[in-house]
Amino acid sequence: MATLSLTTKTHLLGSLLKSPDLTTAKETIDITSTTALTSGTGASQANEFFSDRRTTSGADNLDVVGTTLANAFADNLALTNCKHLLVLNNSTTATQLVTVSGTGLTNILGGTSPTIKVGPSGGFHWWSPLDGADLTAGTGDVITVDGGGTSITYNIILVGLT
Repeated sequence: MATLSLTTKTHLLGSLLKSPDLTTAKETIDITSTTALTSGTGASQANEFFSDRRTTSGADNLDVVGTTLANAFADNLALTNCKHLLVLNNSTTATQLVTVSGTGLTNILGGTSPTIKVGPSGGFHWWSPLDGADLTAGTGDVITVDGGGTSITYNIILVGLT
């Protein structure tokens, strides 16, 4: 049995300057959010993750409850709850979007047809470490990443419970 340990850290640091007649005004932002997951199946815990760099030009359907995804140890995954989802578009070409959709996002984003468009060099990161979002075999377990007819490489990480 594998033991999972994961820390997510988001840090935004920046400033906005404006120089009126005699002074310089500055507004800064410096905010950090850190979340840790330990190994297990409760609140703030997870026991498995999937990570991959993939290339798609059409619809890349990831069945996260089925047995089509494997971890780095070649163990088939069947995630029943998602705590973290990260999708990064590795394209640096303007207008090359990846669209993330599917029934696996229903309990994450809500609605009946949730969709996220991730632009070039962009990303989408969702996390809910305490209770996550349930994934239901057959009706709420497919995450689709679509390059819209253009070959685009993306990274995906799913962290959750089996």
